[in-house]
Amino acid sequence: CAAVVITLPLTFKLYGLQADTMHLALILILIHNCSAIFLWPSAFTLSNVLRAANDVTFPMIVSIASMIIVRLGMGYLLAFHFNLGAIGVWVAMILDWIVRIAFFATRYRSGKWKTFYHADADAI
Repeated sequence: CAAVVITLPLTFKLYGLQADTMHLALILILIHNCSAIFLWPSAFTLSNVLRAANDVTFPMIVSIASMIIVRLGMGYLLAFHFNLGAIGVWVAMILDWIVRIAFFATRYRSGKWKTFYHADADAI
């Protein structure tokens, strides 16, 4: 993420963007990269931990519901009703990550995922 941000001036020169397009691209890239550094690992690796322990239904339901309700619903709301356009859609993506973290971290801390894993004695 840091490399992308650092090389933005060079990247923008490759595309010959107009000033307003470059400004929007800069905002979207900063929203994504500054959030991805801190949020993306928890939002997506915790679900993989749960799935690896055979707790697959919970992460699937949370992921689908969060995508529909938060990312699509909030994206529409922020983009059109609050007139944020593309920025609103990207903010909704970050909100989706936050919701996923809340659900997956709560599930992980509860320990319920441990009840789904059953070691196969023949595999050992």
